[in-house]
Amino acid sequence: MKVLVIEPCYFGLGYLRALKEMSISCIVVTSDANFPDIHGYRDLVEHVVVCDVSNPNEIQSAVKEINQLNFISAVVPGNQFVTESAARFAVKHDLLGLTVSSANLGVHKDKARIAYQRSAAPSLQFCLVNSVQQALLESERIGYPLIVKPTSSASSKGVSLVYDDNELRAAFAVLSEMNFGVFGFQHRNEILLEEFADGNEFSVELALEKKQLRFAGVTEKWVTAPPYFVELGHVHPARISSAQADALISAAHQAAEALELETGVFHVELKLGENGPKIIECNPRPGGDHITTDLVPLATGVQLFEMHLDILLKKPIKPNTKNIRGAAVGFVVATEAGEFQELIGMEELSALPFLVRCVVEKKPGAAIRPPKSSEDRVAYIIVTGDNNEQAVKNLKTAMSMVKIRSITLKAPNEF
Repeated sequence: MKVLVIEPCYFGLGYLRALKEMSISCIVVTSDANFPDIHGYRDLVEHVVVCDVSNPNEIQSAVKEINQLNFISAVVPGNQFVTESAARFAVKHDLLGLTVSSANLGVHKDKARIAYQRSAAPSLQFCLVNSVQQALLESERIGYPLIVKPTSSASSKGVSLVYDDNELRAAFAVLSEMNFGVFGFQHRNEILLEEFADGNEFSVELALEKKQLRFAGVTEKWVTAPPYFVELGHVHPARISSAQADALISAAHQAAEALELETGVFHVELKLGENGPKIIECNPRPGGDHITTDLVPLATGVQLFEMHLDILLKKPIKPNTKNIRGAAVGFVVATEAGEFQELIGMEELSALPFLVRCVVEKKPGAAIRPPKSSEDRVAYIIVTGDNNEQAVKNLKTAMSMVKIRSITLKAPNEF
């Protein structure tokens, strides 16, 4: 019994650590022989093979070449962009997982919007456009403010809020310069316009086994002010009433059903306003930003990566007996453009009893700026608390103890 993981990075590393903890052998297929060292997972896996991760036939050939194909009992995508590759491999080898159609719906935001609409899930007005001229016409129908986003991306990349025609034109110009195609994933040129939803932002972490709910938890999110909506922190569980949590979980379950996501761990982003929950997007993968890897297990004791693997391997799910606590993560970001030097306060921070860890993600000399996407974050801090309120209080204490030291970049022609 072995598990195939396709192109693990970011959240996908959680599967590799879980497999190591479960004493299950793992085979990784990657598009780059350097990735195991770049992402630090070489010692976690039995075999690494290099091939085109967007092509299931090449994946099969690569695994067959090392005489491991007959040992594969499950396959998981290690990042969102290879979801369809994993689904096609699973279907071809009669393994439990997503269907090809559900994977396709899950990675294309416009197709997901159509599915929500057809199933009467709590969604938003939207349209798909190919040009600025078409977008300007549709903006009259939907009305400003509007969310402008690529059809297929992650980490808030390319997402912005626009209030008028001039800002809409500028957003199109920015998107036209961006490259979203990675790991062989084909980027489409169409742009998605969405109605702007008022309210606070949350995510629901769902675990489903053949449509049956195995876990549901709500994470509270804090994001930057418009126009970019970069996530600055999370706390799990969210500081909301039971009725509000139930409403969010119900809407998330509806989103998963609309996309035919029947088995797996899914990350559903929503807003909760006066008119109830609205689906922002439903991702066919576990939540990133340390939600699934850290916050959920620290707060609840539930290891969602292990649960997903148990489901795929048709093993009994382990019971959870831990009392609910609180866990939070905060992201350190720059307030002005500059060249990063160091994060001051790390030694004092390390003495805090509730600190899980603090990691600086930028190297000295790296360019930093106020965040426009999650790639602009400088560091992160994870803490725990006896409950969610205490976790947030502890996070505020920890965040106040660190400061970015940087060299301010001069504007062009400034001497």
